[in-house]
Amino acid sequence: MSTFVDEVIRSAEKVPDKVCLISGEERQLRYRDLLYASGAVQTLLGDVKGKRVLIAAKRKEDFLKSFLAVMGAGGAVVPLDNFSLDGATFLIQDAEISTVLFAGDTLSKELVDGLQSGNPELDVIELDRAGNGTEDSPLQSHADPDSPGLFLYTSGTSGRRKGVVLSNRAFLAPAKNVNPAMGYTGEEVEYICGDFTHAFAIGRMRCLLPVGATAVVDDGPFIANQVINSVKRFQCDAISSPASSFIILERMHREAFRDLAGQIRVIKMASQGVPVEIKRCLMEDFPDTLIFQNYGLSESQRVTLLEFHRDEKYLESSGRPLAGNEVRILDEEGNEVPTGTVGRISVASGALMTCYWKREDLTKNRLRNGWIVTDDLGQLNEEGFLTFCGRADEVLNIGGLKVSPLEIEELVSGYLPDHEFCVCGIDDPGGMLGQVPALVVREGEEPLEPWKGWPAIRLKLAKTKPTIPIPKFAFKTGEIPKTANGKVKRKALQEMIAEFTANRDS
Repeated sequence: MSTFVDEVIRSAEKVPDKVCLISGEERQLRYRDLLYASGAVQTLLGDVKGKRVLIAAKRKEDFLKSFLAVMGAGGAVVPLDNFSLDGATFLIQDAEISTVLFAGDTLSKELVDGLQSGNPELDVIELDRAGNGTEDSPLQSHADPDSPGLFLYTSGTSGRRKGVVLSNRAFLAPAKNVNPAMGYTGEEVEYICGDFTHAFAIGRMRCLLPVGATAVVDDGPFIANQVINSVKRFQCDAISSPASSFIILERMHREAFRDLAGQIRVIKMASQGVPVEIKRCLMEDFPDTLIFQNYGLSESQRVTLLEFHRDEKYLESSGRPLAGNEVRILDEEGNEVPTGTVGRISVASGALMTCYWKREDLTKNRLRNGWIVTDDLGQLNEEGFLTFCGRADEVLNIGGLKVSPLEIEELVSGYLPDHEFCVCGIDDPGGMLGQVPALVVREGEEPLEPWKGWPAIRLKLAKTKPTIPIPKFAFKTGEIPKTANGKVKRKALQEMIAEFTANRDS
């Protein structure tokens, strides 16, 4: 059984002079150069086999070289996604980090000094010392397929952050299923949105490098015009991104984005909820493009796949399980429910995590006989298509009626074509229904204030007599809080609204 590093080395041997990564306007890295540069980092690291290594690198090229070096040396990568002393200290202590590998433009001297003073036995290494490497010391692979290769820490929106441990075998497994399903051969030039420190973007590299394809990235945050310009400049025939970026492109930059239709062969989006209205816009704007969306989670990545044009009848779903994956829907007692019934999504997969780091009780509760029972709610139809219905801890209880915020977002999406928005549950001010839905729209600069545009839209919605509850309250905000991979932090919004209303009433 090969590992991701084994596959990258094979690609470098097969197409050494091919460009594997285009980063920014000028930097192009060939496969052979990637091997030499990662090998130099490996030499700098020394012996990290069986240890956890924290990687702090904002530039995607730096992160990729470090990622390969640590995995190839038999260590486990722990990406730093919160570049603060508190964020780094938590990961160092929780994951029992032995080594911090950092880029000089990522961590300040003060932060590095703070880490070392608080953890005197920590080995802190500056990545810049590695240089570009030479053919005399290329990347080596000493990774055991069943040893930990990657720790993915959850965002902590539902409590303390959890370390999801993926073996080298589990990390590579999705590529073996996704590439054939998407028809990838290695000729692709794919633009990747998103941060490599999170599951989606590094997951796309996991698929591209083993087949010898080319990835194009920009460092820094998502900027729609920059994405469109880079796709044009480097003649990308594929683009992948968290779903939120495609929503922005379609709602706010549609004309410029659809000009790429004759160039883009494949669109791949992550597993967050996307209104059917946006999916249909993409199909209209890209009639000859393969448009894919998947369902997955940190604990078991890339479970299902939906292709919009082929599966048009099932656009509300996230597709059917990929080869090597199974999905069941369970009730709260762990029994399988009838087709069409909403329950907890349970997954069996070759990409299944090993455990939650140092959380034996939680691991035992979630991992059951080769299956993971998730916090996600969903339903399967008779054809096996999975519809994601939200997280169990986000479902609104409106006077005893259980409603997913995704259902309400789908209801109002047609009335807000030019806005980024979301729905969360708040305590019913009247004290009658338990919770009521609230709409939050991104508009203006204010942290939070009532949105005056909502009453007229709400009246139009009310006239349609929907069976789904309509938001009673609406707020506008300068920024909707999200995790780094684009998921809305609904609990954070609930807290913002509660604080706002409390201050207003006092």
